[in-house]
Amino acid sequence: MLAAHDSRRIRIGVAGWDYPDWSRIVYPARPSGGFDRVAWITRWVDLVEIDNTLYWHADPQDVGGCAVDQPTAPQSTIGLVLRFTARGGYSQISDRNSVRWFAPIAGRDARYVDRHSLAEVGALTQTARRMVDEVAELFGAKNNHIRGLALVTALEFRSLSEGRRPEAPRAIVTTHLNLSPHAVVHRDRLF
Repeated sequence: MLAAHDSRRIRIGVAGWDYPDWSRIVYPARPSGGFDRVAWITRWVDLVEIDNTLYWHADPQDVGGCAVDQPTAPQSTIGLVLRFTARGGYSQISDRNSVRWFAPIAGRDARYVDRHSLAEVGALTQTARRMVDEVAELFGAKNNHIRGLALVTALEFRSLSEGRRPEAPRAIVTTHLNLSPHAVVHRDRLF
């Protein structure tokens, strides 16, 4: 477990949030009108990477409301070069299935579905513990988004680093049963 002051300096989250296969796993099966995916995902993680900004400049129409409309989102990783050169560290945590990565007939899902084991997540936690002393803040974005696995790893990381089970959407805990020892199902209040 990280010391309390260290865990506050580590921002762990997901790379992106708008994936069709997250419906019914990360997001509610029947969201209400006006459902905001960014607001929903920031309930569970400290950081949401606007991952298309790694490939081209951000379109203000795509990201303009993120900072303004999402007061619960303490950090985003847009503008990496300017924000992290001197005071922060950034790591994108990837899952790639090494057996299928170069297979000519493997599709996107087959190449990326290679979930981190709990031992690997523990090793990432230990690496973060060593790195956090070198920077003001450490940012880690999990990019394997297939079936919500990015959120699974981020929640496991939080559990191991904070020494407590963070809240998680019910659907992701019931879809990925091995997450249940590391996350508490969030229960919305009815009244």
